[in-house]
Amino acid sequence: MRLCRSRTWRAACVLAAATSVACRLLAATYEVGPGQTYSKLGSVPWVSLAAGDTVNIHYLPGGYHEIIMLSNSGTSNAPITLNGIPDPATGALPTIDGANAVTAPNVPWRSLFFNFEGVIVVSRSINTSWGYIPSWIVIQNLHLQNADPGHSLTRSDGVVTNFDSFACAIYVEFAQHLVIRGCELNGCCNGFFC
Repeated sequence: MRLCRSRTWRAACVLAAATSVACRLLAATYEVGPGQTYSKLGSVPWVSLAAGDTVNIHYLPGGYHEIIMLSNSGTSNAPITLNGIPDPATGALPTIDGANAVTAPNVPWRSLFFNFEGVIVVSRSINTSWGYIPSWIVIQNLHLQNADPGHSLTRSDGVVTNFDSFACAIYVEFAQHLVIRGCELNGCCNGFFC
């Protein structure tokens, strides 16, 4: 009997290790910035991000004037990572700026209300069922700014409007196992709201 348990346990460990390796092998890295595969944040397939995927946002003089929604989930050993790559000359973090920001037209907001609540919004999309919570996400090494009513943005439906008076650098409606580190937040009504 002890031998059977031991074999079962070993098989479970091998399966878990194989799944972990498979997740890492299938993970994608998206490079955004000057001279990179993607020149704009809106070109990244945000709604297709999966466990282990990384979006490297390289420093861009003047910053990125775009809005991001994170709605997918990673896993405990393979989170979805949004990673800033600082300017190699000065060490300045890449900036995502709400001033005159443009939202990609394909963002599946659960409600357009969230489009003007933050520079980065973490929320479930319209394509997920009630109760789904984006999980295992890391946001690091970014400078996020200018989410306030004094700054306008273009929503995903093409309408130009201003940020809400509650707008945030990072607005989280739903999340579990969310890590935010090494970020600078300024010029917003709220820096971080969860």
